[in-house]
Amino acid sequence: MNTTELRSVLADPEHSGAYFIDARDTEAMAEAGSALDYAVLRVDLADCPDKAELMKALRSVALTDTPRGQIRFDNYGNVVGDFYVRHIEMANGKLINKTVKTYKNVSQFWTYDEKKFLEQPVYSRNYPPLKS
Repeated sequence: MNTTELRSVLADPEHSGAYFIDARDTEAMAEAGSALDYAVLRVDLADCPDKAELMKALRSVALTDTPRGQIRFDNYGNVVGDFYVRHIEMANGKLINKTVKTYKNVSQFWTYDEKKFLEQPVYSRNYPPLKS
């Protein structure tokens, strides 16, 4: 399989997910994924006899070279990484993004206690209730 074929497969959202890729195709897959700004991770499944072990291996991945900077995954499979507050300014005749503040290791829970956050009802039309 070549990069062009892989690119057309990956470009269709219906084909997203995990794939077994022959070792001869890993380079083409990585190149195609990179061209589309998709994450392509190599996971060795040889030592993963069950789903729990597979999920543990996937969640232990930490990526260092992403557009968002270094990221890792929490116990729920969500990204934990730095969050940047930026503003646009003119520099040398060009508009640039200037970082104003960086929040380190931000999870889906932000500054909230994970346990307390998960005890709350899911945000919806009726929750939190409207205060008139």
